[in-house]
Amino acid sequence: RKFVMENPYIGWYLLYDDVRPVGNLYVQIDNSVGLNLIEIRKDWIESILNYLNNELSPQPAIPSKSPEYFFLNVAYGDTELQRLLTELGANPIQISHKVGCKKASVDV
Repeated sequence: RKFVMENPYIGWYLLYDDVRPVGNLYVQIDNSVGLNLIEIRKDWIESILNYLNNELSPQPAIPSKSPEYFFLNVAYGDTELQRLLTELGANPIQISHKVGCKKASVDV
C-alpha cells in the first residue's frame, strides 16, 4: 500500500479470476502498462486489453517522453505473451536491449 501511495501511477489494479487474485496491472504517467500474472491465459489478456481500450484513456502525448497510446513491455523470452498480444491485436513496436554500464570511450 505504501509503495502504491508514494509512486505516481495513473492507476493500480489487482486482478482477480472470480475470487482468486491472479495478478496486477498498473498504468504509469508515461502511458506504460505493467502487467504481472500468475499464468498467461488468453481470456485474461483479452479482458485486460479490452479494459485498457474501453475504460481508460492514455495521458496526452509528450514529444520524446510519452506516446499518445498505452504500451506494454514484455520480456524478450516471454514468447507466449508476445504471441497472445499480437493475436489479440496489439502491435509490437520495439525490442529493447540492455547494454553494459561500464564507461567506455567510443569513437564515432
